[in-house]
Order: sequence, then structure tokens, then C-alpha cells
Amino acid sequence: MKQPTRTNTSEQTGSGTKVPDTSASEIQPLEIAPHLREIEAGFLKERRVIKDALINLVPQVRRIGVDAVLPIPTSGDHAAYALTAVWKALHPEDRIPKIIPSEKNPYKGGFTVGPIQPGIKALVIDDVVRDGGAFQSFTEELRRTNPTVSATTATLFSYHQALYRAELTGKDGDSIGFWHKKTQPEEKALIRKLIDGLAQEIKAEADVKGKTDGSLV
Repeated sequence: MKQPTRTNTSEQTGSGTKVPDTSASEIQPLEIAPHLREIEAGFLKERRVIKDALINLVPQVRRIGVDAVLPIPTSGDHAAYALTAVWKALHPEDRIPKIIPSEKNPYKGGFTVGPIQPGIKALVIDDVVRDGGAFQSFTEELRRTNPTVSATTATLFSYHQALYRAELTGKDGDSIGFWHKKTQPEEKALIRKLIDGLAQEIKAEADVKGKTDGSLV
């Protein structure tokens, strides 16, 4: 019986050293239920811009130093996971901040934040900033219920990165489509599997490039 051949693709780094491109070899063979394939397709389309955004964001948040990550529900949930997954891959020696989930409040509007240890430094994160209303509503509730918590806000995509993303994918400033409102367990499991693979890809590139120019650290 003829054995299937395996295609070995690679990605050129700035140092001239080839790093295995795990995006093609590890993601594509996944066995995925038909109704979940749109998630994988969306991830493959936006993988490059998400990767660039995380490489830019992780060192910034690491320099600030935070004790917890508070995602804006539900758009920020996967962004928070991606941030901490890449942070852990690049710096396993660090104490990675804990993700503290919150919920939208369907009765009063706004959000239900909690529970948070008093006096900590927190990062409030969303995937893409729109009109800033979600950040304002969330931080107001955070200050009301946890007045001793110091909070910094961040988005996965900055303004300039959002423009770059729009050029590459044809997407505007809306949430990242393949993970937007994906809250079912099997959906979340697939998205996290894809993000974990991307984190390991970033780590592999950092191991090579860090030896020459100190980048990605």
C-alpha cells in the first residue's frame, strides 16, 4: 500500500534561517466536524495578522506587569486566551496572569464583573476596538464593584493593525469573525487548539531569531 507523502513547508525568517511552518503541517490535517470547518477556514485566513498582533502585544503587556486578564465578554474571551497562550509559550518562567471571566448582564445592561482579588493590577482586553462603549461600560462597572483594582485596557488589534488587517482580509473594524460569538464547548476547544498551535509556531521562531537579534522576546 502506497504511503502518503508529507509536504515539508518552511517559512523564511529575517535571520535567513528557515523555521518549519507549522501552520500548514499541523493545522490542515485536523479532523474537524463539517459545522466547525468555517472556524478553521477563518483562522487560516487571519492567522498571519493575528500572529503579528500577538507578537506586538505580548511584550507590551509583559512590561506593564499585570496580575489578571479581564476579557470583555464575549468578544475578548478568545483574545485573552491567545495573549496568555503566547505569553506562556515565550516566557514559561513567568507567572502568567490568570484570566477572570465576566458576563454580560441581560437585565441591567452592561457587565457583571468578578470575582476579583482587591488591589490587583488588571488588564481589560477586547479583540478589536469599535466605538469604545464596551470598554467604558466594563471599566465603570469594574471601578464600581472593585474600587481598589488598577486597570489598563488593550485590544488585540491596534488602530494601525486594524487597517493592515482590513487590507489583507477585507475585514473592517468588526470582531474577528471566526471566533465571534463562538461559545459552545466544541467551538471553544477548536479555537484554543488552533491558538495553541500558533503559540508554538511563534515560540519556534523566537528560539531561532532570539539567538541573533533578540527579537520576539
